Amino acid sequence: MKILICDDERDSAAQLESLCLTYLKKAGISHTAQLTCITDASMIEAEDPDILILDIQMPGRDGISAKEVLCKTSGRPLIIFVTSHREAMPKAFGRNVVSFITKPATQFHIDAALQTAMNLLPRDIPICLDGRDRRQISSSEVAYITVDKAYTDLHLASAETIISQRMSLTAWEDLLRDMGFLRISSSCLANCRYIEDFGKDQITLECDLGVLQVSRRRKKECKAFYDTYCERMARLV
Repeated sequence: MKILICDDERDSAAQLESLCLTYLKKAGISHTAQLTCITDASMIEAEDPDILILDIQMPGRDGISAKEVLCKTSGRPLIIFVTSHREAMPKAFGRNVVSFITKPATQFHIDAALQTAMNLLPRDIPICLDGRDRRQISSSEVAYITVDKAYTDLHLASAETIISQRMSLTAWEDLLRDMGFLRISSSCLANCRYIEDFGKDQITLECDLGVLQVSRRRKKECKAFYDTYCERMARLV
């Protein structure tokens, strides 16, 4: 897990770093978490954080502009705004935003915000591919899975398709249900994190990944599953 602090005021960034380190030690995860500080919001995407602690007023790209770009992604990073400009709060809300803290930040508020973000982080597991492709990928990279005769094809968010996996769709469903994967038909399993719209009889995926048909008999079950997922991800539909 990577936590990124983006604040152009170095003293403020140092204080936030200290508060975050205290939380990580108390939570017993300081040895597995990576904590980084930057001063330029244009570098956020390159850092690819899981949790972003973000100032609002900064030269160049400000926090609101950065949020607008980041909220087009599939749930990452989760954003915690920390700012002395409380009047900016209405503009700070967004799909990935989980907390808003007024400076100077306190240990109590940082602890609460980080705990909320930790609880909402997408759950991912590694997937070992078979056949000629022996890579290991993350479940978060898979947008949906379809049946192709006796095999299954993995359609990635990058638009790449990995074909002819020997695992059945039912086996994929059992493996990935807790990761937010939803069986929408007898031939398709979809990753909820990439669903942009849940329509009457189809779902639209983000990033032009396509439209998938939802089985009529599975519609009610699928919508209930998706609503529960959205609640957990603080993305109520």
